[in-house]
Amino acid sequence: MPNKEKNNLALNLSGAGFGKFHNVSLSNFAEKAYLDYALSVVHGRAIPKLSDGLKPVQRRLLFSMVEMSLRSDSKPVKSARVVGDVLGKFHPHGDQSAYDAMVRMSQDFVMRYPLIDGQGNFGSRDGDGAAAMRYTEARLTAFANVLLDEIGFDTVFFLPNYDGSYQEPLELPARLPLCLINGASGIAVGLSTEIPSHNVGEIADGLVAILDNRKISNNEILNIIPGPDFPGGGQVINSRSELAEIYLTGKGTFITQGRWFVEELARNKWRLVFTELPHGVSVQKVLEEIDELTNPKIKANRKSLTSEQNKQKAMMMSYLLSVRDESDKNANVRLVFEPKNSKTSKEEFIQLLLSKTSLQSSSSVNLVLLDLENKPKQLSLREILFQWLDFRVKIVRAKFSFKLSIVQKRLHILHGRIKILEAIAEVIKIIQEHDNPKIKLMKRFALDQEQVQDIFEMRLRQLAKIELLNIKGEIIKKKEEETIFLKVLKSKKSLEEQTKKEILSLKKLYGDNRRTLLKESAKVTFEAEVSEEKITVIISYNGWITIKNGHDIKISNIQFKAGDQYNLLFECTNLDHLISFSTSGRVYCRALLELSELKIPELPFSSLVEPAPNESFHTFFVGKPNDRFIVLTQYGKGLTTQMDKVLSKTRVGKAFLKLDDDDKPLKIIPIPKEESALALLTNNGHLLVIGTDSVKELFSGGRGVKLIGLRPGDQLRSACLVGENGLEFGALTKQGQSKILRFSRNKLLDFIGKRSQKGRKINSRLKIESMK
Repeated sequence: MPNKEKNNLALNLSGAGFGKFHNVSLSNFAEKAYLDYALSVVHGRAIPKLSDGLKPVQRRLLFSMVEMSLRSDSKPVKSARVVGDVLGKFHPHGDQSAYDAMVRMSQDFVMRYPLIDGQGNFGSRDGDGAAAMRYTEARLTAFANVLLDEIGFDTVFFLPNYDGSYQEPLELPARLPLCLINGASGIAVGLSTEIPSHNVGEIADGLVAILDNRKISNNEILNIIPGPDFPGGGQVINSRSELAEIYLTGKGTFITQGRWFVEELARNKWRLVFTELPHGVSVQKVLEEIDELTNPKIKANRKSLTSEQNKQKAMMMSYLLSVRDESDKNANVRLVFEPKNSKTSKEEFIQLLLSKTSLQSSSSVNLVLLDLENKPKQLSLREILFQWLDFRVKIVRAKFSFKLSIVQKRLHILHGRIKILEAIAEVIKIIQEHDNPKIKLMKRFALDQEQVQDIFEMRLRQLAKIELLNIKGEIIKKKEEETIFLKVLKSKKSLEEQTKKEILSLKKLYGDNRRTLLKESAKVTFEAEVSEEKITVIISYNGWITIKNGHDIKISNIQFKAGDQYNLLFECTNLDHLISFSTSGRVYCRALLELSELKIPELPFSSLVEPAPNESFHTFFVGKPNDRFIVLTQYGKGLTTQMDKVLSKTRVGKAFLKLDDDDKPLKIIPIPKEESALALLTNNGHLLVIGTDSVKELFSGGRGVKLIGLRPGDQLRSACLVGENGLEFGALTKQGQSKILRFSRNKLLDFIGKRSQKGRKINSRLKIESMK
């Protein structure tokens, strides 16, 4: 085909929604693809959020454990159960990586304030790995409540999980900045983060100081938060000016050393004992370094030790007699160095060990986080504290707004009860004498539907006189709570005061002494899964539902009731949702997981919901919360929406489609991710092909837009997406004979039009019965 014809065909197909055709440079495409991958790693794996200080796998583990009720006061369960649950629901990646993240959150030599309480072998500071997840057990620590206690107060947004079957929090409502308190480490594409841990008390004091004075200087902040506080202690020897520069720029290097003392022995002998090591350094690592210095190995492609190896060996052997690990349950670290001669200079001995081993180390600092706009950014300590306080004030506002709404709803109910109990005789009379007492009660006592419903659910013993006194007492209590909540919510200043109060409370609860010594010194030189199952849903024309395990179910093996017939089949999973638009335009939803657990061979959809007497169901769809689809009506109208916008937990459904008189939902068409074309067929045999992107999105429902213009007396008969091979029509001749018409994609170019056009007649001599 000539290039000109190819270009014309590409333009025509693009206009019909068949997809756009254009040339792309391979280098540009590869660059964009790699950028997408890089962003995915940054947001989904390596860089923690400033708000809660967690990476996605950590957040999912903690949230999953809350869902499993594994609080600090509960009985621990096998780690394999936790890992399986988080993989199945939220984190479809390797089980070992999830377990490793769980192990790290339980190790008190990695986390300054561990979030998981591990039972069993969860590894050691010497580099020993944790036991397999089938042997260990876990639950949350009490400190994890700092992240999780407020998750039930409508404080954070929830998003669908990877398959849309569950909801997971976008972030946790942290009550302290975990990004600073426990630190973080991660390597993404093109950037990395390395944040040291800090002391809870110092961070809390810093936050309070900012709330008291928003113009606080960097120097004043550094007076309160002077430096990192590592889990294993040790000491940081950077000068104050160096620390100030690190926290101002968000990058730099901490020089850390172990802590030691000289143990005096009899006969003027002594030995050097290290009781704390630099962060990330183990006793085993130091021993291996000493062995490498005193017992060097011949390097590859050489016959003997190098002169440098011999020099280092001679130097170490001239000072060191022996080294041994005396660590035990009473001393996490006790590393003993014996000098070769008691007359050896203690200063020189210490300098030798610090300079030649990891007893003196460098810890890089790179304060990179996903900020409140979810963008990776290098921040200063000041910026982190200020941004986190903005986040926290927002959470406090959401929490108290939620509490206020609960209290006000309760007061609303209680006021209704007061009205009823004060006129209980009249109420009983109304209930006895009227066919619809709810309406009468609502008018007589100025009640709303919610109050009347509560009254009808009251037990007889709640009608006693003493109950009236209890309600009045509860109203007084609730009003006091309402006053407190309104006082907190009245201004930003009051919200900040509440935030300050909560921070100080947490400091009192979790504050402890600093472990890491800050001692300025020069760097020493000597010359750290509900399983998803495949199911098939078969729906009859009269709305009967049949669920079979697996896929590839033969319709011929399904028996339908007399007068009923096959309508639809969906191959899906038990984690999907089934929806139906009734003849009134309401949408009803049921989770397939619930239906598959009923173990009933078949049942009518109407028995699963509570429709109005005049409603019936013929239009169905099965999908996941993020699936998009088009809903079409017999009068040729339609709209695009998304599954999660129509899902409802109530059996009475929700109003969605606004239908004209006598109009009814006709069909639901799923929309693929790539551009596609929608074919519309009327009863009179007119066909119109339009792009799916021309159908207006209405996530809140409505009347939709006219997709095809209908001639008088005509209605929309069918609709479907145009396949790779075009369309196939079932037709009848004037003599009643069946005939099949096949239109290729090129043939369908004649029927391409704009939305609301009337389309073209397919064949004036045939009656078109079906289209697929």
